[in-house]
Amino acid sequence: MSLLSSKAVSQVDFAIAIGIFLTLFAFLIVFTTNYFTTMKTDALIVEKRGYMNSLLNDLTTSGEPKNWESQIQVFTNESGANWSRSLNGENTQAIFEMQIQTSDNTYANVTNTIDPKNSIEITFPNLNIPSNAKIGNVIFEVEYNTTSWKEYGQGTWKNDFRIYSGGEWKYIEKWGIGTDTGGKDIWWNSSDVVSTIDTPEKANDMKIRLYYETENINDVCYFDTVNVTVNYSYYPNYPSKLGLGSTAYRFKILVNNTIADFSNENITVNFTEIGYDNIDFNSVVVYNGTELGNDMIPCNISGSILTFNTSIDNQTSKWFTVYFDDNSNFTQPVCNSTIGGTNNLTTDNNNETFYPVYKVPVLQWRKIDALNRSIYEIMKETTDIKYDFHITLKDSSNNNFLDYGETVPRRGDVYALQRHVLYQNSSAGINKGKMIVYIW
Repeated sequence: MSLLSSKAVSQVDFAIAIGIFLTLFAFLIVFTTNYFTTMKTDALIVEKRGYMNSLLNDLTTSGEPKNWESQIQVFTNESGANWSRSLNGENTQAIFEMQIQTSDNTYANVTNTIDPKNSIEITFPNLNIPSNAKIGNVIFEVEYNTTSWKEYGQGTWKNDFRIYSGGEWKYIEKWGIGTDTGGKDIWWNSSDVVSTIDTPEKANDMKIRLYYETENINDVCYFDTVNVTVNYSYYPNYPSKLGLGSTAYRFKILVNNTIADFSNENITVNFTEIGYDNIDFNSVVVYNGTELGNDMIPCNISGSILTFNTSIDNQTSKWFTVYFDDNSNFTQPVCNSTIGGTNNLTTDNNNETFYPVYKVPVLQWRKIDALNRSIYEIMKETTDIKYDFHITLKDSSNNNFLDYGETVPRRGDVYALQRHVLYQNSSAGINKGKMIVYIW
């Protein structure tokens, strides 16, 4: 073999070796990348499922502190804009500084002397959110008078609205026109900036830019006021763990008629005699039968005495179930009907049998109501749930009794877990339902 042919063969062998090496290397890279990516994805799934299971378990307990629903408070700080400056189209040159007017009778105005596309930069140095606060909703309001705008101002405000906080600028994508109260309001809905303004320091240090455009240089833009509202809470005015659970009490009554037909027979329960004289008597309810879903019966509470009545034929029996709570704090009694009739069947003649009182775990109405009225962003922050979540409580007919949290996305990885529960409604009734927790 000639030297040339040997060299050619060597080059071919080298090329083949390089090709095999590159193929194996690429395979290794793809394999290891997929391997570690899969591990990372699996770990994230496990973490989200853990948060979901933990949240569902917490919701069925009483929460921390146990009386969190009576302690939560939301405070509001409002501040008008202080100083602003008009910037050119590149946002690099201050044309002049000006103070925003605070009266609807006078208007701040901006004359574009350089570029018909400019912006107003606004600060809020008087906001003063406490350093230990948990930030909730942040809402900006911009007002202008449409009459004067059309008559004197040639400016047109654009949809662009940026906020500076934490060392970076961010566009606010969600915005909209608010309620027209005399034709002078523009609202920017800032619900999507909570992730940016998530600490008091960032809130107190924020500034915004409103962008506008005029037809010609030296045209004037007018507006009235720019305000910001920040909702917040701070310890001990928020829970460290959400919980809707409480304890209700239940006992059954068997009425066995062996005397005669009665069309208006009274049944009387003395809570002091059965050892429950320190309860929330406004929460007492009576059900026909022993199963939830049956009719609630009209009744009356006088002191510690419960009275209700029924029609019952001779040689027949009827069951009733009584529920009550000891800390639900209803302001009006459910049992407030006028009850007439006679009391012929009693425990003394063995025609009424009272069965033992049992504890029943329920989701308490006042906690459900408190959660429903709370601000989601604050609750998410204070309970250390780092993922977005949604809580749904459905009744036995699959209708939503409670809807709380962020809107569940239609796309993406959403994890859900459900549990059958008993819950108390606003009329102290006990109902079957199921709670579903979503996390994504």
